[in-house]
Amino acid sequence: MKEIKDLVRIEVWKIIETNYEKESYSTAIKDLCIYLNDIVREKTELELDGTSLMDKAFMGEKPLLKVNELNTRTEKDIQQGIGFLAKGICLSIRNPRSHKIYKDDKETADTIILFINYLLGFISKSEQYTLIDNWMELISDSNFPRGQEYANTLFESVPKKQRLEILIQIFKERDVIYPDNIQLFSHKLINELNDTEYKAFINFISKDIITVSVNEMLDSFFILFIPEKWNDIDKLSKMRIEDIVFQYFNNYKLETEEYYFEYQKERQFLKNSYKYVRYFKNKEIIYDCINSILNVCDEYGEEYEKMIVQDLKDIIFTDEFALKDENKKLLNEKIHKHSDIYYPYMCDKILFDKDKNWIEAFEKTFNKNYLPF
Repeated sequence: MKEIKDLVRIEVWKIIETNYEKESYSTAIKDLCIYLNDIVREKTELELDGTSLMDKAFMGEKPLLKVNELNTRTEKDIQQGIGFLAKGICLSIRNPRSHKIYKDDKETADTIILFINYLLGFISKSEQYTLIDNWMELISDSNFPRGQEYANTLFESVPKKQRLEILIQIFKERDVIYPDNIQLFSHKLINELNDTEYKAFINFISKDIITVSVNEMLDSFFILFIPEKWNDIDKLSKMRIEDIVFQYFNNYKLETEEYYFEYQKERQFLKNSYKYVRYFKNKEIIYDCINSILNVCDEYGEEYEKMIVQDLKDIIFTDEFALKDENKKLLNEKIHKHSDIYYPYMCDKILFDKDKNWIEAFEKTFNKNYLPF
């Protein structure tokens, strides 16, 4: 006749071996019950215990753990039966041995251990219930809703253990998805990573962008990543990207309208990088480039300047840029010479941002003949 250790799963024998061989059968049984509870808790990522845990894990229309596909009546019955059995183990086997001294014999122990071993066969193969089978297919959908509520709701559907994996996959495949659509979802995933996951994510990102050369890959990176977290990235990676962005500004084309429209991708790349520039170590020389661009764009006519300002507005109308002494004078001249171009953006700072610095600047500008930021 085979020994119990030859009849149960390897991990089951490891749990019970010490107490079983010492003939402490009741303790071995209790240890195995605790193991079953811990496995379910780990798989569900719940902090519950006992019957409450088993209810959430296996019962109801949307159990957290599926032991099968839940398509047929039979499959649903099996699912519910596993739930009842797991609850029964807690109520009739584990709990009594936790509150009272039992002296189980070997035969009783073998029967219970084999039964729990059988149940663990189902539980070990169970998977977290999810409405979504293919996350990347969903994320790559051109109709992915952009709203914050959808991003938050979808995030709650992602199993905790898959969040980092899905996030990394998003960044790996960012050239074939719609980054603008999933920006909020990406930001939510990043913000909810624990410290260990976040460190692993930053390591991945640092390695990824230190060699990236395709503009679209860097462009989508700026959309999916979070500007405020820029300085968490490895120094070498940051230096490389900051120099790439500087070179784009330094080589900004101001030749003809036809040429201007020909470089739509480059313009979009710069627009997506704007929110990061304030965190760049080389931001001052980038600001100098923008100052130079604004200084010469008068030569190309008012309509052309309007397009330039529309492109650069997310940097021009920030305290970081506007408060520089050399830019105060320039913006003062611009707002008086081309008020129809600059005035609407200044109003945005006043009406929507309610920025006190800009409110004071507005009042002083139109009461006096200068713009003291």
